[in-house]
Amino acid sequence: MKRVLLLMLLFAALPVHAAGNNDCSGLTFSEARSLADLPREVVALLSNGNRKYLADSNEPFQLTDAGGPEDYPSSRFNLAAVNRERIFAVIEHGGVMHWFELWSLTRGWTGWRVAQKNRIEEIPGTAKALTAQACK
Repeated sequence: MKRVLLLMLLFAALPVHAAGNNDCSGLTFSEARSLADLPREVVALLSNGNRKYLADSNEPFQLTDAGGPEDYPSSRFNLAAVNRERIFAVIEHGGVMHWFELWSLTRGWTGWRVAQKNRIEEIPGTAKALTAQACK
C-alpha cells in the first residue's frame, strides 16, 4: 500500500505534456528565424533525421512540383517560438498541395520530442503571433 501511495505522489508531481495541452501562461518565447538558432536535436526531428529534406528559411526549396532543381528540399523551415521547455515551429511544404504545418515540441527527461503537428492556413509573422496561435 505504501508503494502504491508513493508512486501516486511521484506521478502527481510530474509535469503534464499531453498532446493538445498548449497552455503557455507565464512562458516567454524568443524568435528563431534559422535552423541554426534551434537545438540540433530539434532540427533532426523537424527534418526526420535527414537535413537535406529541410531547407532553412533563407534557402530555396521545391515550392511547386513544376520547377527548380530536383535536389532542392521539399520542405522549408520558416519560424519558431523557442522556450527552454517548448518550441513551436512552422514548416512549409511544397508541391501541388503547398501547405504549412505547426509543430509543437516539448523537452522532457529524455530530450526533445514532437508533441503535436497541425496544418495551419498561413505563416504567422512573428514569434508572438505564432505563440498566440499555438497556445490556444
